[in-house]
Amino acid sequence: MRMIGIVILICIVELIILFLFFNSIIQKQHTAIQKMEHESEIQDIWIGNLQRSMFLSRFFKANNISEVVVFGCDHLGETLYHELISNDITVKFFIDDKRNDRLFWHRQVPIINMSEFEKKAAAETIVVAETDMFKALKERLGEDYPGKILCLEDLVRALV
Repeated sequence: MRMIGIVILICIVELIILFLFFNSIIQKQHTAIQKMEHESEIQDIWIGNLQRSMFLSRFFKANNISEVVVFGCDHLGETLYHELISNDITVKFFIDDKRNDRLFWHRQVPIINMSEFEKKAAAETIVVAETDMFKALKERLGEDYPGKILCLEDLVRALV
């Protein structure tokens, strides 16, 4: 009888461990889905802006910004890249620690990681395409960063 109690206790502990493991996986998937939904919302607003001929490049030209660095080469980064280069704004390079080599559109634009960027110590205008990273990037670079740090989401929403 005592052996059955031990086996049941072991099974309960294993079930708790499995629950915690799968719960963490579900939480990560939920967070990824929320991020995708948020990015999709931004792209929908952006598309509406483009349909009304409200281009982000006008903001850059109005502020005498002819070249930028894009933080994040995911879907929003790619869309930004194409809009800017088609309107004579140079994308000098991408900053992305993931360096997604499956993406082919960036072949003419280098991708560097954050450590490489910090070594450059240049005053660049950075457009943060990974909108969930804007605050963290500003904190990492500090208030003394000599360049501009712009949030793509803010720019897109400001055109509405």
